[in-house]
Amino acid sequence: CFWDAINIAGSPPASEPGNWSVTIDWNNSLLSTLPFTIASTNYIVTVTEVGQGTVTSTDGQINCVNGSGACSASYTSGSTVALSAAAATNWTFAGWSGAGSGSCNGGNPCSLAMTQNLSPTATFTQTYTISGQVTLAGGGLPGVTVTLSGSQSGTTDTDSSGNYSFTEAAGGSYTVIPSLSGYTFTPPGHTFTNLSGNQVGNFSATSGLRFI
Repeated sequence: CFWDAINIAGSPPASEPGNWSVTIDWNNSLLSTLPFTIASTNYIVTVTEVGQGTVTSTDGQINCVNGSGACSASYTSGSTVALSAAAATNWTFAGWSGAGSGSCNGGNPCSLAMTQNLSPTATFTQTYTISGQVTLAGGGLPGVTVTLSGSQSGTTDTDSSGNYSFTEAAGGSYTVIPSLSGYTFTPPGHTFTNLSGNQVGNFSATSGLRFI
């Protein structure tokens, strides 16, 4: 058999999902109309969490809390899904990994292009505080530089009441040492090994200045 023309009718273009029809003409006369449907393709986002925190999508379909709840959802091919990670108390968001995480580039929120099934993992790390007070003659000493070293490093200055604080990852080992020109401190430092809870390290300052 030979036909004058085969026409595909419908909108949008017939390469896209939707309802379509094929018309078969012979000598400018319609012989047949055959309807057909191109179904849309959907892909699944499945979120995995390590540690304690919440991952949500801006459209509300994903609300995954500590690995439970709505941790997966279906999205149309070509759509974009924005995921945000929020750590629970005493935890911090460490980053994304897994299938699809490459498009996050370490960012939070993370934007995923739905061209396949994706399974990003949000990792949360437990944290604790190392804090204390530096005193001089019973009162807080401000402006003391406290240096943290070990598994992580950092510096902070004591506030107007002589207080300082660091928030660090659990399991690490840390040392804090105070310094201020003209002063000595007892003890000279505190060391905390395998951090597994909030720790307090206080210091007593002695002025080495002499007034004549």
